[in-house]
Amino acid sequence: MNAIKPKLDTHKGQADRVVPLLLAAPDSTAAEINALADCGCISKVLSAMEKKFGYVFKKGWRYIKTAGGTSRRVRTYAIAYRPEDLPQLF
Repeated sequence: MNAIKPKLDTHKGQADRVVPLLLAAPDSTAAEINALADCGCISKVLSAMEKKFGYVFKKGWRYIKTAGGTSRRVRTYAIAYRPEDLPQLF
C-alpha cells in the first residue's frame, strides 16, 4: 500500500522523496523515478530540483525495448551534486 501523500504536495516534499531513490539507484529513468516516488509530473520536480534547490544531475542515455520489439533511447538521471554537500566555510 502506498504512503499517504500530504494534500499540498510541494516540490520540496517531492524532491525529498526523489533524492533517496536516485542515491540508491543512480541512472534511473524519469518513469522509474516517478513510479517509486509518485510525484505526478516528474519533469517539473527534476527541473525544480535543479533550478530552485541547487541539485546537479549527471544525465545519460539508456536503450530500452518497446512492446513492438524495437528499442528507443530514454534519458537517465543520477545526482552529481547535492546542495547539502557544500563545505562549511564559516
